[in-house]
Amino acid sequence: VSDTVMNAGVSFTKSGGTNYTVSAATSLILVPDTLGIRGVINYRDDDGFIDNSALGTSNVNDFESLSGRIIALYEPSSVFSIRLMGYWGSDDIGENNA
Repeated sequence: VSDTVMNAGVSFTKSGGTNYTVSAATSLILVPDTLGIRGVINYRDDDGFIDNSALGTSNVNDFESLSGRIIALYEPSSVFSIRLMGYWGSDDIGENNA
């Protein structure tokens, strides 16, 4: 048995560009009433709108992010359970805006 959800979005920034988001999550029951796992992934890409005329660069405040999470739940009885989680993320935040 599994449960999966996906979302996506597009937006536009005045004097900037196009922004995107995508996320997905899924759950799997490996052993009914005992062991399950859930995974989530997120991606975001925002186009910038600030230009640095001194350096001749455009959209210096762009942003890109990728992250993921996985969770496992082992519950062999009503009085004992173990939950393990791992997370990973990476952000790229444009140029130096100084």
